[in-house]
Amino acid sequence: QFGLVPRETDDLLFRFFARASGAIRLADFADASALVTYAREGVLPRDARSSVDVAPSERDSATAALEARFHGRVGDARMELRPSGRVELADARLSDLRTGDTDHASAALPGARVGAVIEPVRGLAIAGSLSYLGRLPTVLELFGDRGLFVGNASLRPEQALGGDLGLSLEGAGHGLSGSAELRGFVLGTGDLVVYRRVESGQIVPENVG
Repeated sequence: QFGLVPRETDDLLFRFFARASGAIRLADFADASALVTYAREGVLPRDARSSVDVAPSERDSATAALEARFHGRVGDARMELRPSGRVELADARLSDLRTGDTDHASAALPGARVGAVIEPVRGLAIAGSLSYLGRLPTVLELFGDRGLFVGNASLRPEQALGGDLGLSLEGAGHGLSGSAELRGFVLGTGDLVVYRRVESGQIVPENVG
């Protein structure tokens, strides 16, 4: 900032985060784990020189996730399966730092993933996964920073469908040990958030296909 002291323009960014997780053994071949998070984020703008009265912008978000793990052997082969699911909820009250206009946005973002590995012989493993996941816009992308970065309250969450497949090999002998891994993945993203520079030199986040 140029020419303005902090007591006249001193925006405050805050974030509170809480996380709880737990796991339980269901059987000799099955385990389960759960995760719950909560976050409260916001911007408290203070600008004594501004002619616009801007209210605080805040967002509450919560995530709940559950994963199961099934594992065992069939003969000499070791196998493991990990399905999981997640849902993320967000509710935001947004104020435009330039005009003072307020907006309300909410989102529900589901996600799921299943991963599996099979080890037909000791030291050789084949692993893969499929997933459908998403990402909520950040506070900066939504609110902006009253400077170079212009917020966009209409941003939609990113969504991605992906998968991977890999082969790993480990071994030891004659005093030597080593490992090798080959893995490939594919990822397709919808509503990707990209940054565009406008004529004023500022940066605006936007969704693309």
